[in-house]
Amino acid sequence: MPKTTFVKGTKVTKEFLNAINAIVFDGADLDGHNPKLTNASFDNSPGALLNDWTAFKNALGVTSTAGLVATYTGGTVTLPTGTIATIAPGTIALANSATNYLYIDRTGTLVASLVYPSIGVPIAQITTVGGAISGSIIDLRPRYQILPVPQAIRVFGGLGGEGSLAVTTGNTVSLSGEHRYTDITVQVGATLTINGSASLYCLGNVQIDGIVNVIPLVKGGQGYFGGLKAQDYPNTAGSGVGGGNSVNQPASPAYDYFASPLGSGGAGGWVAITSTTLGASLTTPRGGNGGGCLIIEAAGTINITGTIRADGENGQGNTSVVQNPAASYTAQISGGGGGSGGLLFFKSLKSITASAAAILSVAGGIGGNGFPNPTTQFSAGGGGGGYLALYSPNNNTTGATLNLSGGSSPYATGFGSVAGGSFGGVGGAAGQPGSSGILVLRSIVPV
Repeated sequence: MPKTTFVKGTKVTKEFLNAINAIVFDGADLDGHNPKLTNASFDNSPGALLNDWTAFKNALGVTSTAGLVATYTGGTVTLPTGTIATIAPGTIALANSATNYLYIDRTGTLVASLVYPSIGVPIAQITTVGGAISGSIIDLRPRYQILPVPQAIRVFGGLGGEGSLAVTTGNTVSLSGEHRYTDITVQVGATLTINGSASLYCLGNVQIDGIVNVIPLVKGGQGYFGGLKAQDYPNTAGSGVGGGNSVNQPASPAYDYFASPLGSGGAGGWVAITSTTLGASLTTPRGGNGGGCLIIEAAGTINITGTIRADGENGQGNTSVVQNPAASYTAQISGGGGGSGGLLFFKSLKSITASAAAILSVAGGIGGNGFPNPTTQFSAGGGGGGYLALYSPNNNTTGATLNLSGGSSPYATGFGSVAGGSFGGVGGAAGQPGSSGILVLRSIVPV
């Protein structure tokens, strides 16, 4: 109701009493309504509401100054790592004619970038044109947004909790398992050995100028070892999804790296003993191990000028046959099948470049020779090639050597022998080479 003006004789109504018991500060000319509150209505001393709110509102705020410079206030922020960082007020230079993203990086430093940060605390977005800030500064401070808890989601490239991995010239470093680095460097003349399998997550850039060797991991079939009598000794198949098959059988089919990120082993050698001396023993060829796995995921760039290999192991041949005592039996022995190549899977939010000097290899292993006459039979199949997968917005492999080849078999007449392991390519049956592996170049768009 309209605001009551009291004069002598004005009655106090129940509507008036109800209105003044529900005070509203909206400036309306009604009973119970009062002027709007302003800063002058509040106590501004330290610890009071106005003082605390103003400090909160202005913390890490960004304003423009002349030219390509932005000014920001100080404040505290909780980094994605959980650390609380204190930021002092200051200024920061901006790139011209670009969209600049201001954010606080994992070290607690306010930086400017032309790419929206994959990790960090966003502060502001500023567009510049002709040497000056253009338009309004877009406030990205997370207190004005509903964001997921950082610990509850996986961040592409990781948080870099282990710091920098730098393999310097003349040195060798061995790794396996899962690691999270800020950046990765393998210098010229340095070697990084991956013991079977590793996933490396990188917050920044990856630079491979030296050598990276991925040791074959999945076991090939074992050869026979022990005492003998006149009979056939079956081989053992290679391990893995596409393990090499037994004597005179076709190789296992190829499979995708999402089914298993590892190559498969070749079959072990097959033995037929026709006569033997009492107490004789024999060691026969085993199959080659299947290639291992190296996954690198980087929020920055991946640049390769060196050599990275995840090749399958060669199957053992007649030179590995051990007879004790010598010439104590008559036998036919096949070589071991070659292991398949492994997996090199690289992902970047920016770009992957393999220069003309770079070598990326996931070749299958060579099948082993037979015994005693490898020129006519018993030559094992070679391993199939592996997978080379590159995911980024810009993949450039122009001039680089990409080796996806299957392993060869020493002689085409391989009757009485075993198969190589399969992966991206099919392992060779007896006396046959493995087929080539698969190259996957996939363009992704960061979101």
